[in-house]
Amino acid sequence: MQFLFLLLVISLFAFAKADYVTTPACVEVDSDIVVGFENVGNAQDNDWVALYPADAIGEDGAPGIPALRTLNWVYSCGSRSGCDEPSETGPVLFQHPQFWLNDDGSDKNWVAVLARWTGTGPPYTIIHKSAPFRVSVDCSPPAEVTTSHPTDNPTHSPTDQPTDQPTDQPTDQPTNKPTPQLLGAVATKSEFGFKEEIEISYNVENARAGDWIGLYDENFSLEIGERAGDALFWVWSCGNTDSAPNCGTRSAGTVTLNGDRHDWEMKWPPLPGNYKAVILRDSSRSSWEIVDVSPVFKVASPTEIDAESLSLVRRDLETLITNNITLGAKFLRLGFHDCTGGCDGCVDLDEIKNRGLESPIAALTPLVDKYNALLSRADIWAMATLVGADVQQPSGFRVDFRFDSWGRRNCEDIYKDVGCFNADGEEVGCSEDRGPAHFIPGIDIHTHDLFEFFSDEFQFSQREGVAIMGAHTVGQLARENSGVGGPHGWLLENRRLDNEYYIELVGGTSVNSPLNDLINDAPNWVRHFESNSDLPDFDDHHIWLGTPEGNDGRLIIMLNVDIAIVRDLNDSNMEPGGEVTCAFVERDFIDDPVCPHVPGALEHAARYRFNNREWLLDFDATLRKMVRNGYDMTSNSCKVGNGVCQLRWNR
Repeated sequence: MQFLFLLLVISLFAFAKADYVTTPACVEVDSDIVVGFENVGNAQDNDWVALYPADAIGEDGAPGIPALRTLNWVYSCGSRSGCDEPSETGPVLFQHPQFWLNDDGSDKNWVAVLARWTGTGPPYTIIHKSAPFRVSVDCSPPAEVTTSHPTDNPTHSPTDQPTDQPTDQPTDQPTNKPTPQLLGAVATKSEFGFKEEIEISYNVENARAGDWIGLYDENFSLEIGERAGDALFWVWSCGNTDSAPNCGTRSAGTVTLNGDRHDWEMKWPPLPGNYKAVILRDSSRSSWEIVDVSPVFKVASPTEIDAESLSLVRRDLETLITNNITLGAKFLRLGFHDCTGGCDGCVDLDEIKNRGLESPIAALTPLVDKYNALLSRADIWAMATLVGADVQQPSGFRVDFRFDSWGRRNCEDIYKDVGCFNADGEEVGCSEDRGPAHFIPGIDIHTHDLFEFFSDEFQFSQREGVAIMGAHTVGQLARENSGVGGPHGWLLENRRLDNEYYIELVGGTSVNSPLNDLINDAPNWVRHFESNSDLPDFDDHHIWLGTPEGNDGRLIIMLNVDIAIVRDLNDSNMEPGGEVTCAFVERDFIDDPVCPHVPGALEHAARYRFNNREWLLDFDATLRKMVRNGYDMTSNSCKVGNGVCQLRWNR
């Protein structure tokens, strides 16, 4: 069946006899109907084109018929969502006339009408209408009748000039209908910059309405004549993405992909990588025939990153955590372990203190692979740390936890000349799960050593050290990973990032309460021995148990490292195995002395205990400082209006 298209351009004024609507005389049921029109000097943005049964329409200028009798309609610009400006000429396209026969399957006559919305509803004013046309299963002309007698006159003489190119050999049999001759699709450049508009030129014979151009990854299976799945980005051959192409037949042209409603399987812009442009034919609603495939072209990696580009990764991270909320706390833990020693996208999973990190690493691997041309693995882990905190904030006051720096390097790049070694000095190779060994504080660290570690490793002040410990407000402890069983974690509300951690460590009624109240009005934490005789990889531990008011007797825990930010744990009150010989608060039934408080740190914890906003602001700034550990800002890397700074490894 042939596709019939007609585009007429005629220059006359409105309602003059030469201004009119035109269609093919006959349209076959597997074709599309292209309606050409011209209405120069009289067009309005609320003009529209509709198809009506031929016997139901009046003359030009007469009132129309109710809209519900309309078979199909579209505004004169080709969209159903309205036109930005009047369209004086055009073709518009209507699809699937197979539904437009009579009930018995016989031919049916229609007219195309250019009409105007009057603001009052139907009936509508008819501006112009086409001559009747028919929809048929076969628009072929009747076969010619042959006679047994010769014609009265001989045929004309042969042509004076030969054809431009003779054939090599005559064919034995005449060909059937001509087959489409592919002339090609090609990107206008072999390489486009990141976020740059992508132009695709095409030229194909026997084009059809409904042809479109899609952008695919180079590894997508694309064979001419086969069917293709959904594209990453797309556009009709005329350059728009309206619900119906309304393009007519476009055998050649150039289209532009730039994110203006071109997204399909991917949000604009395409990530750095290699792609192919494909001409496809809208021959079914579930798959599309591949007409041509362009050579591979490249989208280059960015020379600098802006917040808009980073939002692509952040959106996927938010979705990942929303689908599994436990990942938020795990990403926070991964960020701390990775950035100790410098954020390098690597941790040694053979190190006992890193147990359990294989879960967040595995969850992030698909995003690392997806965005590896945009950000390093270390960058994505750092962003996951911040997003992990962000999505767990409750309603009310919130901070952004904005990812404001990029350029972190992976350990296999940093240590490619020297190699990566574990804690025993053995070379283990450099990879996401076999990175260089770095010191991670144990749970039985002294107060002085804890704050010294924070200062030496991250350049944290005492206040920042107290703030970062609030990360323990989310998450829980798995005994098989830490040797400590904490099914409820540090807090019962262990998926909500707020200041409750400090509420369980500091007493009093306000930040200005007497020091004795800040110490002794705090919840009572009781020392507890945790046997790990059934876990050969872990020593026994001494921890603290509490049953805060309102918890219905359910136990929560604190570790010595948590107590150490408000009580001065040292050689005089903590044994080498972690057993503490002083009490957390003063009680009549407790004979042991109260552990001394930590000057300065207790006051910081008190401010956070009574002001969630203050803690969130400090925690945000401290966490962002942590995920920049090991790096300096490069000169002039933080451009005004960009807000995303490039980093340089400094170790």
